[in-house]
Amino acid sequence: MESWYVMPHPPLALPEVGQGRESQIAATLSAFSLVGEDIARRNPDTVIILSPHGAFFRDAVSVVDTPVLSGDMARFGAPQVRLSFPINRELAEAVILSAEDIPVNGHSPFLRLDEQAAQRYGVELTIDHGAFVPLYYAFPSAVNRGDTLKGLPSLVHITCGMLPLSRLYELGKRIRRAADRFGGRTICIASGDLSHRLSRSGPYSYSPAGAAFDALIVDILKRGAFAEISGIDEALAEEAGECGLRGFAMLAGMTGGASPEKPEVFSYEGPFGVGYCVAAGVF
Repeated sequence: MESWYVMPHPPLALPEVGQGRESQIAATLSAFSLVGEDIARRNPDTVIILSPHGAFFRDAVSVVDTPVLSGDMARFGAPQVRLSFPINRELAEAVILSAEDIPVNGHSPFLRLDEQAAQRYGVELTIDHGAFVPLYYAFPSAVNRGDTLKGLPSLVHITCGMLPLSRLYELGKRIRRAADRFGGRTICIASGDLSHRLSRSGPYSYSPAGAAFDALIVDILKRGAFAEISGIDEALAEEAGECGLRGFAMLAGMTGGASPEKPEVFSYEGPFGVGYCVAAGVF
């Protein structure tokens, strides 16, 4: 594996959704551009994307298994904005099989989310907004291409479940092992907002835990001290109203607990009462 990225997913970051409000998160948009440039230089074959907003389960991490995954921003008033990517089904299969020896409640912690499973659980096979927003900026040439997928990287779309941070950390190790065995140029994007309780005008009620949680995550990212993520107080995280910690725990496992080179935090801001952090590093 080559590189990793932490990216938030505010729908209003898309001009088609924000309708001008995106100008209030200029630092985030500038950082998104830097991420896009770095990814373009690396020209990955496969993108492992960790999202907190796909098919979410309490005792499993879902892995999409379908030839092509598509999505749009209709939920946010912009149905004309669409993305489609091929799925790397071979690597998805390797990820699913990688943790059969550490079952949760009698089943593999990785749930294969194919069409049959999606129908059974009443969930959609789609690029959820947690994945959509980072992919929109990471691969601008993919926007509104329809079925013309030639030249695009394949995805391994993973939605983090409500497993303990220590278990998610271990699953991150399994993902990394599967990816390294598979080969090719692979990157990982961990999508996640930080606290939603930074201000009294935010989407949730204000809590001082919000700023404390965000400062902790940003500090860990700056130092590349990923091993510390699995030890974060989950009561603090819950009080902060975050939505990225579980994906960060999986990314931490993928790094082996530390980044070989000092990561770079491109930006952090929270003008809408939600913490947005953009960071990057290498495996």
